[in-house]
Amino acid sequence: MKTLGLQLFIISFFALGPFEVHAQPKENPVLSEQVDSPELRIHDMLMNFLNPHIDDAVCNYYKQILTECPMVYPYFVDVVKSQRMNGFRGFILQITLDVTPTIGPHISVGKDRITFEVSAGPTVKMINYKHLETHELPEHWKDIIRGPL
Repeated sequence: MKTLGLQLFIISFFALGPFEVHAQPKENPVLSEQVDSPELRIHDMLMNFLNPHIDDAVCNYYKQILTECPMVYPYFVDVVKSQRMNGFRGFILQITLDVTPTIGPHISVGKDRITFEVSAGPTVKMINYKHLETHELPEHWKDIIRGPL
């Protein structure tokens, strides 16, 4: 039953159709709302569902650079693009996210773009990972740097 609910949730999120959301929350009316809405709840549920996959991808990228795995809070994720890969009402979908990984007390280490394929099952597979920005760490956090950021 949980799987059916999760599938319905994923389907309802992507059923809204292909959309573009700008990376700045103030430009995204769903994220800038000060009141709850169905769209905001769907966005937040999707981020909760994808968060373990996001954290795994981020940790895999940064493990060569940092001695600690950064984490990504759901509110530091912006949907850049979503699309159906196999036509109308097809259930192979892609979602591209801009994420801001952090360490410690919300110290940003960079900005990355991750694309996932989400399909029935539910199955989540990372398709692409691109590092977009490197953020300099404060002096008292530089001891976790293994190599060049």
